[in-house]
Amino acid sequence: MRLLLRISLLAVLGLGLSVQALQASPVVKRGCLPLEGFDATRKAQVVVFGDMHGTVQSPAVFGQAACLFAQQLGAQRGVIGLELPESFNAYFSAIGLEPTETVWSRARVDVFWDEFRDGRHSAAMLNLVHQLIELAAQSRGSLRLEALARQPIDVDGASLLIESMKSFGATRALVLIGNAHARMIRMQGQDTEPFAHNVANAGLSLLSLNAQAGGGQVWWCAPECAAHPFFATPEKGGVKIVLLPDGDTQPWHGYYYVPQMTLSHPVKTEELPVHTRLDMPTPCMAATCRVGTGRGWPMDHSSGVDTGRGMTEG
Repeated sequence: MRLLLRISLLAVLGLGLSVQALQASPVVKRGCLPLEGFDATRKAQVVVFGDMHGTVQSPAVFGQAACLFAQQLGAQRGVIGLELPESFNAYFSAIGLEPTETVWSRARVDVFWDEFRDGRHSAAMLNLVHQLIELAAQSRGSLRLEALARQPIDVDGASLLIESMKSFGATRALVLIGNAHARMIRMQGQDTEPFAHNVANAGLSLLSLNAQAGGGQVWWCAPECAAHPFFATPEKGGVKIVLLPDGDTQPWHGYYYVPQMTLSHPVKTEELPVHTRLDMPTPCMAATCRVGTGRGWPMDHSSGVDTGRGMTEG
């Protein structure tokens, strides 16, 4: 299973990450490849990556960051949080107590992977979970994996992360969560302040990162869940993290950039079932939305509404 997952990702990740970077994960013993800009996040107690669900690159970049995060910790303890059902913590709590392959064999057959509502159930996400289980096992107790999808995730998921850090004695945390939840400023359609805002409001220093790419495809619900073109904002260079000089006033403090987003298919099938989520806010449809500033933030993956300083209908 591990070999098949790695071969499938090697075939597509060259569009956004180097093949060399993927082959180096999961790694603690052999060392981690650098990720441009990641060292600047060291100043924050919590770093939140905004996930573009249903892509290869978001989980892959996060996996690379997780390896570096583990190295940065040294003798300290840290938490890695994922937007997964809280039931996954039964698997994660067995890391270090049971053989790694036993933990992985249970996590990979969870019924969660039978679905593909919003792209979190992708093959790329499954591969990331495998990588992080191995990373935590190799850490010899310095890393805790935490599934944070306690609902409502923006409020109760944020509390779960804070509780986990306190009970584990963790000084830092690294989180992958949908980019709407990674915001610092509430957007249209959100009932509460976002996850990242609530974690920061608890007194933890935090950096939030949106996803940005030169183009490609993603899977989001707006409210129809289907493959969509990713809002292209091409930049020079390869994979990197950029912190904005005015990030304290923006929805996110910065972004991670990949040249191309590649759609990751569901774990169970190569088919991508188009459907509608009825619990999503009314979107500003892509055909009638325009970016209102030069910042070029992509639309949020889950709602299709404003994710930057403003979007105007035109």
